Amino acid sequence: MVESFTNSDVVVIGAGAAGLMAAGRAAECGASVVVLEKTDGPGKKILVSGKSRCNLTNSADRNAFLAMYGPNGRFLHGTFSRFFRPELLAFFEWQGLKTKLERGGRIFPVSDDARDVVGAFERYLSRGGVRTVFNAKVEAIRAGDAGFVVQTARGDFSGRTVVIATGGLLAENRLHGRRLCVCAFAGSSPGPAAARSGAARCERSRFSQIHARGFSAQCSRHGLVRIG
Repeated sequence: MVESFTNSDVVVIGAGAAGLMAAGRAAECGASVVVLEKTDGPGKKILVSGKSRCNLTNSADRNAFLAMYGPNGRFLHGTFSRFFRPELLAFFEWQGLKTKLERGGRIFPVSDDARDVVGAFERYLSRGGVRTVFNAKVEAIRAGDAGFVVQTARGDFSGRTVVIATGGLLAENRLHGRRLCVCAFAGSSPGPAAARSGAARCERSRFSQIHARGFSAQCSRHGLVRIG
């Protein structure tokens, strides 16, 4: 089914962990948000992580986490200072997900079921009125009159802010003088933390830069989120 042209404050491309967190936080800040996902459901990688149990995080301290990323770890200082393990676990508890600590400092949902983690994100998006559109592979992004237009097989979606959370190699393009950056994500990357902490700033700049391997859904309604 092809959608009619849809307008939102924020368009998030990708319904992985970071995309879901960014969308939920942007909505929490008051933005209207639509999430576009090329598959038939959210959190596909979450569902297969940790042998379908989903290893949420680890009990190691912040310095140990940063060391795991080698020289790139320095870019995560700001992100982790705003949103680290305590905030992540508090977030999941707020969404009704209980967690437990296992050997090696690994933290899993009590249910041992990754589907409950996806369910927690779905509740978060539902609370904010976020709309999700599946089987919506993005074909192009172009500059519009008041932001950007994302063209998909399901129709066109416009937003003042576009967040790209699709994984893949770092790429950079320009859309009529407006910069578009795409950042790579790993399954164990701090994407959700970067998304949450960055979105909390709600800055009003046209291009909002987040120095992390994750990305941010800025609450800004005045331009494209710069990722990278």
